[in-house]
Amino acid sequence: MLGHDHALSGALAFAAVAPLLPVTGTHLAVAAALTAGAGILPDLDEPGSTIARTFGFLTGGFAWIVHRISGGHRKGTHSLLGVALMTLAAVGAGQWQDGAHVTAGHTQLWWHLVPAGFLLALLFSAGFRALYIGGHHADAFGIGVAALVIWQGWDTERVTPWHVSVLAVCVCLGMLAHIAGDMLTHDGCPLLYPLSRYEFGLLPEAMRITTNKLAERWVISPLLLAGLAYFLWRDVGGPALTAPHHLAGKLSRSPAEVRGRGGERPRAGHGARKADPLLAGVGAVPVRAEQDRRDPGVRDEGGVRPVAGAGQHGRLARRPGGGPGHRLDDRLVVGHLERRPGQRGPAGHP
Repeated sequence: MLGHDHALSGALAFAAVAPLLPVTGTHLAVAAALTAGAGILPDLDEPGSTIARTFGFLTGGFAWIVHRISGGHRKGTHSLLGVALMTLAAVGAGQWQDGAHVTAGHTQLWWHLVPAGFLLALLFSAGFRALYIGGHHADAFGIGVAALVIWQGWDTERVTPWHVSVLAVCVCLGMLAHIAGDMLTHDGCPLLYPLSRYEFGLLPEAMRITTNKLAERWVISPLLLAGLAYFLWRDVGGPALTAPHHLAGKLSRSPAEVRGRGGERPRAGHGARKADPLLAGVGAVPVRAEQDRRDPGVRDEGGVRPVAGAGQHGRLARRPGGGPGHRLDDRLVVGHLERRPGQRGPAGHP
């Protein structure tokens, strides 16, 4: 596939998964541009490719070295091993940059920014070149954006529980998108190289496309543009066309949704049971409005109240007349549970 389509596929891949990270706003734009550059990163094994010509003889010489080490074009850098190595390099660069920010008072650690800065400048510049952004000044534009990102520290923003930087996520997604695109062509990609040279494809041989022919220019390219436009529109707040809910799920609910029907509010729900093992058998039972107002005329049968002298956290004792329809008092503080003799707790409660 052409570099233009590889860059589009990389940006589309990040836009598609952005709500799961989550990354929005300026971070979304920066990460999409980075992943567009990473979308042509596997072609660093070809000295005449777009990314190899980004910084002249510097990237050209480096591409020649990669070409010799990886075994030629569409070999090492187009395999799962190549994706893993490049991603680990991006993880290391992000960690070094993060170390420089942590000890920013020590100016002698400025060199911690060099690996991440070079990788950012390469990806931005290559992406802009592939997407025809900036014209002859795409390289300078990419270096400027990389300097801004380094200064802001955006690429070290933590987006997963495993503390993986945005830079590493972009490299991994972009390279995988590139390989998937090349697997649509007749040559395929040797995913298991160097263990195997078998070239895998995503389509049957008869349905695969040829680079820079009608199928790519009039089918693949328009589909990539349409998909990228849709996912970006969705990420900035547009309603989804395919499902009533957001990809990452509803992150918040309005007060009306929380109250539900009849003005009821959920109490001692799933989150409380997870937070305190002592509530493992307590069900989520709604408390009605008249009980919230402490109406003395309403008998709170089967409720749970604090026991006097139970200490700072309080102990829970069941009021007389407790039964399966028990409710929780609003003022209780969860601590040790105490039941009177003969009382039966909820189903499954010890």
